[in-house]
Amino acid sequence: MRLAPPARMTYEEFLKADFGEQRVEWVDGETEYMGTVSAAHARLVGFLVRLLPFFLEHYRLGELFFEPFNMRLPQRPSGRNPDILFVSTEHREQIRKNHLDGPADLIIEVISPDDASRDRVVKRREYEAAGVPEYWILDPERKEALFLVLNENGRYEEVAPAEGVYRGKVMAGLCIEVEWLFREPLPPLMDVLRAWGLVP
Repeated sequence: MRLAPPARMTYEEFLKADFGEQRVEWVDGETEYMGTVSAAHARLVGFLVRLLPFFLEHYRLGELFFEPFNMRLPQRPSGRNPDILFVSTEHREQIRKNHLDGPADLIIEVISPDDASRDRVVKRREYEAAGVPEYWILDPERKEALFLVLNENGRYEEVAPAEGVYRGKVMAGLCIEVEWLFREPLPPLMDVLRAWGLVP
């Protein structure tokens, strides 16, 4: 019989622990269990995980990772599992065997139905303090997208999409039509790749 890991543990113990299928993060030396995601959440994350690597590979910008790949932040401290995280080629030395040691260049969180305040408030504050340059908060239920970029004072500022198009700050040249993110069904990948000029 497998015993449940203790609630309190070191980060090294957390990385070695077997949580089964349970979604778990490490915060202030303790494990935090998260609820299951909605179908809309899973579809949107899957869409972006399939789409963005085409752009990154074409322009050789870096690597994309997704939950449950963990990101260790020393400020709180915490070990978070962002839905999606991007690590630029300039910061690839932070990539370890089973986690990212330090802040990602871009984090995308899709709001979970169990605790919307975690992404909107708690993680926003945490990612800002850690110096994550760009943070997207996507809410498929409300069909809302919030794009945050660190200013020169190290504080997040909201960047409003121009005419419905958000232009990425970290992924240079990336253009995202916000409507794509909440279309039902989501757009075919080839349609977006054509819009980006990556395929004829």
